[in-house]
Amino acid sequence: MKDCQCGCKEIEGNNTCIPTKCVICEMSKVLKVLSDSTRLKILYSLLEGDKCVNSIQDDVNMSQSAVSHQLRVLKDINLVKCVKNSNRVIYALADDHIKTILEMVQEHINEGENINA
Repeated sequence: MKDCQCGCKEIEGNNTCIPTKCVICEMSKVLKVLSDSTRLKILYSLLEGDKCVNSIQDDVNMSQSAVSHQLRVLKDINLVKCVKNSNRVIYALADDHIKTILEMVQEHINEGENINA
């Protein structure tokens, strides 16, 4: 391995870089948050558009307090953003990367199912 211009470690002959320890740590945090099925349901609910907690609660069939807790976790890691609108808080996906991540994971799973069929 040799050092890459971006500060990561480049794997010889592969043109692939191993990200820095800090980047790997942040990636690990995001993937850990995404590993929870409840949080995934909430993210899929938000793919439909911006929603208040009650709408998300109806979509995922969970209590308001449970949904609020999971939204806080998603917000803390910048996967979800919120805007206060008079007496309501409206939640949305932080950016289009979230949709892309979900689509890629689902595509990967579907690809594996086709191989195993």
